[in-house]
Amino acid sequence: MDHVYEKNDPTKNEVHATTSEDPVSRNIVIKISKQILSPDGTMRQTKIENAKTIFHECIHAYLFVKAGNSNVGVDFVSTLNEMYPTPLAQHDFMYNNMIPTMQKVLGEIRDLVTKTPRRTILEGYTMHPTINPLTNAPFNWADFYKFISYSGLDEASCFKEYVLKDSNLLSLFNQYVTAGKIELDR
Repeated sequence: MDHVYEKNDPTKNEVHATTSEDPVSRNIVIKISKQILSPDGTMRQTKIENAKTIFHECIHAYLFVKAGNSNVGVDFVSTLNEMYPTPLAQHDFMYNNMIPTMQKVLGEIRDLVTKTPRRTILEGYTMHPTINPLTNAPFNWADFYKFISYSGLDEASCFKEYVLKDSNLLSLFNQYVTAGKIELDR
């Protein structure tokens, strides 16, 4: 898709990708914006961010499939539908349950979607876990994977509760996301 919009509505905000269930066919549809993939796209991302976006949308698709599959057991389906009925609730699920898995997968594909010279530059960064007092820590790949996995979950209540309310954590999140955008391959 050239452009993808929140809730598939062109009057809403443009987003990187969406996952939805077609109400008629019940097919799960993942739409990825060309704006994140194209070298001249208006929302261009690094390759590892694109991988994270695709993985994020696959988790949405998985949750839609599980929620709609009556063969997996009534208790599971009703619980899933009750706890995660909307994409926003699914984001809370991802924040609470999927970040370690996303970190693991991103770590496993890192060398496939980034180049050694760019990784070396990033590994030379000094991060600042606290602002007052200012502290220093070397760049850490596990933290990078965690923070880019948080990207796209910023409307989740968990993100708002834990990241946005902690100025040091929010700063560190921004440091890692920005460093990756600057240094990693597009």
